[in-house]
Amino acid sequence: MTNGAFVRFRQAGVFSELAILFPTVWDVQELLSDLGADRTGELTRLPSLGHTAFELYWRKVGEQIDRGMFARFDLDDLAAEALRRFPGNAVLLTVASQGREKTGDLRILCLLADPDRRSQLRLRQEHRIILEIASRRGPRTLTVTANPATRRNDIIGEILAARPDIVHFAGHGTSDGRLVFEQEDGAPSTVRADALAAALGLLPSVLSCLVLGSCFSGTYADTLLGPTLSVAGSATALDDGAALEFTRGFYTALATGNPGLHMADAFGAGCAQMEVCGYTAADMCFESLDSLRPGGR
Repeated sequence: MTNGAFVRFRQAGVFSELAILFPTVWDVQELLSDLGADRTGELTRLPSLGHTAFELYWRKVGEQIDRGMFARFDLDDLAAEALRRFPGNAVLLTVASQGREKTGDLRILCLLADPDRRSQLRLRQEHRIILEIASRRGPRTLTVTANPATRRNDIIGEILAARPDIVHFAGHGTSDGRLVFEQEDGAPSTVRADALAAALGLLPSVLSCLVLGSCFSGTYADTLLGPTLSVAGSATALDDGAALEFTRGFYTALATGNPGLHMADAFGAGCAQMEVCGYTAADMCFESLDSLRPGGR
């Protein structure tokens, strides 16, 4: 018996779309292999094509995935990998959004970095705000993992270990689109937006959101779309107090709103919290792959 994901994929036309994007058995096997399928075991148990129309072949493969044939991935992971190869595909975006945002739990990875120690108090407060909100009872469960002094060479390991739905960076950003982390000796070390995007692309599933609590980083949000469905940040310098209030509003909305709350709505709550507390949210920006869909936000 198949699970709900198979029905969701069939209704959204995913198998028809996959038949167009991956039109040969070799393409199917390469995609599944990249997701972690065992070539000498699991892939040999795929259905034979015969004279089957390729959409129906993909549907049979989808049934096997949904029944748990592959130990390392499910249908949502498959859609995420396909979306990474075809960013902006409307059908894949639909199921990626459903699979990542309409569940009860969200895993949050906080990467905190302040090598010059100018904002240690703010970073501790920001982390504490997220933890306090996560501890409250609500319709959604937030699980928080944090690195309080993230070094440049920590990033990939932290991301792969946490397998987050949201990555929250708190620290400093430069006007040319770099985030400031630490070196081994604690000295500042910058990471380009495109390099961070490549690191996020190693995840088996697309992030729901990347939150950038740093100056200027929102300007480069479009560079980070693809491995993440949405990016929130500031286009200009970001006051410490404003960053804290945005964090409070954003995660309060996620924790207390219904499980299907869109990240754009959480962003709106973060901006509203800033305004209520006397800060301007005019320079805050939110970019989403979802806006690329016909009728998207």
